[in-house]
Amino acid sequence: MSADDEGAWAPGTHHDVQPTDVELTPVDWRPLPASVERVPSVVGRSTHPLVIVFGVVAALAIVAALVSSLVGSDDAEPPVSRPSTAVTVVADDGFAALRADQSATLLEAIPEAGEYLLFFRSGESLAILDFRDGSSETMDWGVPDGVDTVGFLYMASERGSWVIDPNDLSRALRLAPTSQIGVLQNPTRTAVLADASGTTTVFGGFFDGRSVRILAFVPVGAHAEVIQKLGVLISPVSGGSYLVQETSPTRVSEGRIVAANEDWFAEVLCDDSLQCTGNFRSWDNDEETPIALEVLTPPVVRISPNGRWILSGGNGRWSIFDVTAQTSVATGVEVDPNASVTWSPDSAFFLWIEARTLSAVRPELPTERVNLGLGIEPLTNLMASEIGFLPIASTE
Repeated sequence: MSADDEGAWAPGTHHDVQPTDVELTPVDWRPLPASVERVPSVVGRSTHPLVIVFGVVAALAIVAALVSSLVGSDDAEPPVSRPSTAVTVVADDGFAALRADQSATLLEAIPEAGEYLLFFRSGESLAILDFRDGSSETMDWGVPDGVDTVGFLYMASERGSWVIDPNDLSRALRLAPTSQIGVLQNPTRTAVLADASGTTTVFGGFFDGRSVRILAFVPVGAHAEVIQKLGVLISPVSGGSYLVQETSPTRVSEGRIVAANEDWFAEVLCDDSLQCTGNFRSWDNDEETPIALEVLTPPVVRISPNGRWILSGGNGRWSIFDVTAQTSVATGVEVDPNASVTWSPDSAFFLWIEARTLSAVRPELPTERVNLGLGIEPLTNLMASEIGFLPIASTE
């Protein structure tokens, strides 16, 4: 294992951690029989109260495996934790006062925001925003030791994966520079979407580092996305959509899934004559709610966590669809989100970040927004998966 000058495990450097017991899983993209297409253990909501020793070695092993093209197997020493570094607070009294005023305005319009801390990518680090006073802070990154992973916040895109321990907000854990890593319902398991030798591949991993294996190869032209606490969704050009969790792909839709979260998904289905319809469904049952195609065909579609709202749009035209009332309302020219738009965990509001401005909107008032200046520069072209929330109560 690589070490720094003091002989300690050094985050951010190359680590020669190798997986053991590497195995390939054949992938059959043919539709599965109806009797096994909806296995409760695959897409159910069961939980596993496992308390584990935090073993990020496996996630790092996944990344190392990609670098080495999944060749070789070596034993590795456990990581040595680095001393915790205090959070660096942005010191700008004038701008801080401005943010405080804006934060008061935001909380007056959206009081639920005060219940969360917001995290977002900033260069090669993470930033933390407290809505209560508008303060922004940067986070060191390193490897905590001796904690379990339940409740961790994962943030992942093709630009890398990060995880935040709600019990230690002084630092974040950088898992991989390019791979997209998602935790599953079982917090001891991860699903990883990464490029291996030029092929987009889904890996399954264990946090204790015992093994890493290939679960699926993503077909050329297919869309693949990591959904936290769910798995990897793969939508080929034809043939339905598949979900990869801890085993081989399972077909979960005969159509193309265009948006999903851990509880809900929206799909577009076309018949042999190319007549297409849109549906909204829960992962837990087969009940379908019809959705107008114009809601599901824009470049960006976001489903609220409670399943009531669908935000969709792009190119300056955005709307909010109320699934219960089956009505759609345009957001108006003053509300123009971008691809970073994401919902709060309680579905009370959605927000997006552009330059150093965060904008937030309540779905019930889709033409009114409030803004908050950020004291830290966000990463250029921020993605929704690079923004995350933690309830303040879980961090105290």
